[in-house]
Amino acid sequence: MDEESTKGNRLKAVLSEYAKLRDEIDRRSRDQLYCVTVSVIAVGTIAGIVIRNPEDNHILLLVIPWILTVFGILWLDLANGISKLGRYIKHDMEEKKIRQLLGPGDWLGWQKFIFNATKKRRMFIEFFLPLFYFILPLIFVFVLFCLRFPDQLTRFLLALTIAFYSVLIGTLIWKWTQAMDRVKKGERG
Repeated sequence: MDEESTKGNRLKAVLSEYAKLRDEIDRRSRDQLYCVTVSVIAVGTIAGIVIRNPEDNHILLLVIPWILTVFGILWLDLANGISKLGRYIKHDMEEKKIRQLLGPGDWLGWQKFIFNATKKRRMFIEFFLPLFYFILPLIFVFVLFCLRFPDQLTRFLLALTIAFYSVLIGTLIWKWTQAMDRVKKGERG
């Protein structure tokens, strides 16, 4: 095989990998939408049941935080995977593999463009959306439950839940700042 043919085969392999990784990002993005959609439907259904007959069904309010927690963790895992795939495409494929095969130039630059064009929106989507949608409603539901049913067990559950979610929020903020530091330094991972 001559050098040009080998180069062409490598380029086909890299472009095939690029297409598969973009497909994986699309799949994970759809799965994120499913997480939000299913959680909205589930929470709305439970809230509707409780509103119809609050005296008999008030305990169902305690299911809402667990639904949001499960879907929130799934959503964050999918977001983390999308971020890793995007960084790999940007750093390894667009900046290294394609340039090694084709020489200098912006041959594939979508990830670089998206990364630079959506910094503020990415911060909202990756940090504030999970905070406002998955974490704060949990605290709201428990406070509402405790105000409505102020016994000892409820206060204990509220304190335990607030402690748990404080640790969760702290961990989320800590991991976010670590990731932002890596991005600023140009590191991968």
